[in-house]
Amino acid sequence: MASSATESIRWRLAADPESKWGFIVYRCTYKSDEEWARYMSILNTHVRAMLEPEELSDCFDRIDWNVQEDPRYEGMGDEGVRAEFRKWVESGEEVNDGSARFLACIWVDEMSMKFMTEEEHPAEEFDMFGLFHIYLVSIEDAERPDEGLQAVGLSYLLPRAYLLIEDPGWWIIYKEDGDVSLP
Repeated sequence: MASSATESIRWRLAADPESKWGFIVYRCTYKSDEEWARYMSILNTHVRAMLEPEELSDCFDRIDWNVQEDPRYEGMGDEGVRAEFRKWVESGEEVNDGSARFLACIWVDEMSMKFMTEEEHPAEEFDMFGLFHIYLVSIEDAERPDEGLQAVGLSYLLPRAYLLIEDPGWWIIYKEDGDVSLP
């Protein structure tokens, strides 16, 4: 059964037929287009599977990762990604509706891409321990190193982490100990 939180996604998408959801993705590795395609395939397959029990499968087609690709991003760290993400949000390329799409983005570096693509895992199965995870970068400045960077279990990315970042906020998914967040 769908929760009121997931219904908020459905409501937002119904209210604006042009609106999109999902995080903006920053590609910061360009060594292999094949590995990149595999990474994105795993991300899409897993997210699609995780939307089903939330009764949001029909909303999958409205996900737009809006991958930001630029060879100058090669090797860029989370601080650089945060700066680029801010520029993107401020550009008005999309109308900022206050959703998590405008509060955090996905950072894919060489190590995280290899981890996701080289390990064997069934992309459709729920990973309760967050063995497979992505890195989210908050748009907000961090007071301490790595405070604005968080690994989030792939199974918890959409819709769970997305909705929690939106309300109550980044701090609900952030783990000071550096562990993978499983919100």
